[in-house]
This record gives sequence, structure tokens and C-alpha cells, in this order.
Amino acid sequence: MTAFFQDWTMVAGDSRTLRFAVTGDDGAAADLTGALSVRWGCVRRQANGSFVAPPALEKTLGAGVAVIDPAGGTIEVTLSPADTAALPGGRYYHQLELTSAAGDVATLATGTLVIAPDLLT
Repeated sequence: MTAFFQDWTMVAGDSRTLRFAVTGDDGAAADLTGALSVRWGCVRRQANGSFVAPPALEKTLGAGVAVIDPAGGTIEVTLSPADTAALPGGRYYHQLELTSAAGDVATLATGTLVIAPDLLT
């Protein structure tokens, strides 16, 4: 089941861990055992409404994304200071996507990530 409105705010150049609790249609924790891939990315929206591609920031399983509790449906995305330090402040739209061992693709979460400028650099 896709979790909408998973929104965060952070300051550019800060460390941040985004935690996602994935549930099934019944509301119970989804079993993510055997996930083939999990990826997370964020993009900016242009004034005309289209999204800027490629993603401004992208993380993949083993490279910033971890399934920390497969049976409990918990995924973490770790953002390091270097990931966001050079990003312009503003609103980004993010998406978390999983590909199962069977090849099924599911969007697990979407929302916004607001990057505020670092005032001390």
C-alpha cells in the first residue's frame, strides 16, 4: 500500500535518516523479505508543473537505503551532509519504490522533502 504525504523538512548539509514503515492493504506490516531492489529519489518541480529529471538525489539498496526490519516492513534512507549540501533550497518531491523477487514494482511512499538553506555556511 502506498503511503502518501510522507513529508520531511531539513537543512541543506545536515545528516538525516528517513524511516518508512511499510504496510499492506490490511494495515499490517508488510513482509519485505526477498526484496530485489529498493530505491528512493527526489526531484524538483519546474514552474510549468513538470518534474526535473534525472533525480536531484537518488539512493539504492546498499547505497543509502537499508531494509532494517524485513519482516516488520521497515526501510531507512540515510542522507549524509554531502547529499544535500549543494542542493538549492526549496521543495522536492520524493518517492520510495520496491521491486520484489518476482519482478513486481510497487511505490511504497511519496511526499515532499523541503530543503532549507544552511545559514551558517
